[in-house]
Amino acid sequence: IEGTRDSGWMNDVIIDNAMYMLKHEFPHKQGLQSAHLANVKKFKRNSGAKGGAPVLQIINTELDGSGEHWVLLSTVNAPPNTIKLYDSTNACYLNDNMRSAMVNLIKADGDIIKVDFMHSDEQTNSYDCGIFSIANMVALAHDMDVCNMVFEPEEMRSSLLQSFELQNMQIFPHHIDNSEDKGMLSTEIIEVFCSCKMTDDRRLYFECESCENWYHPGCEGYGHLSRKQIDKGTLYCKGCKNNNYVPKKKGRNSLLGTPKNAPSPKKGKGKKTLKRKRRY
Repeated sequence: IEGTRDSGWMNDVIIDNAMYMLKHEFPHKQGLQSAHLANVKKFKRNSGAKGGAPVLQIINTELDGSGEHWVLLSTVNAPPNTIKLYDSTNACYLNDNMRSAMVNLIKADGDIIKVDFMHSDEQTNSYDCGIFSIANMVALAHDMDVCNMVFEPEEMRSSLLQSFELQNMQIFPHHIDNSEDKGMLSTEIIEVFCSCKMTDDRRLYFECESCENWYHPGCEGYGHLSRKQIDKGTLYCKGCKNNNYVPKKKGRNSLLGTPKNAPSPKKGKGKKTLKRKRRY
């Protein structure tokens, strides 16, 4: 925590303490978990469906710890299955690490997660991403419009230190700038698959004989079967089995690659399993 006095980069201890304190103040807000959990894909997942509790979470853009850039993920005032990303460099980009963290944090109610890159007050150096992520997080917890906030950089670290000393996360010194229209800068779509709603993981998939969507065998109760057994069997996802759906087609479609590039079932002659190829 003493590192808040310095002009250097903020480590995960500082970031985690800020999220822990905010969670104590706003227990109804979800997320606010240790940033380290993104590395091991152990976030407690939250629903992306309508009516889900608002989520706030700071992550590092490099989950293996090799990077030094913090960003904020939020579903506060976001539509269903949408994550708002606040980056104090206003760089509109995602890498595989960030996609992985997002789908581990939010379970989509559908086949996509939409990522909205939101305008943030910009850092003026190479190391203040952490303090800006914390400042944006605190403001969003108080339902403030972050896009129009301009923070006072000379006072931010002392304000954070005071919050730690008081054990109460205070809104950072700022003023509001309504001189121009600010808000969403860009959008990206993350595709998710299977009932687990995860991104490409290059594991084995099978095609449901009824709904023709692709699933991990283990997620649908077929983890004990070999690929050969899956190819020869007639398999259904749990949703179709529970609803007694009627098969739409006869075929043997399986892939070892990505479902997006799967051959059309109507063309027949496919295999029944799929192992994914890396798409990014």
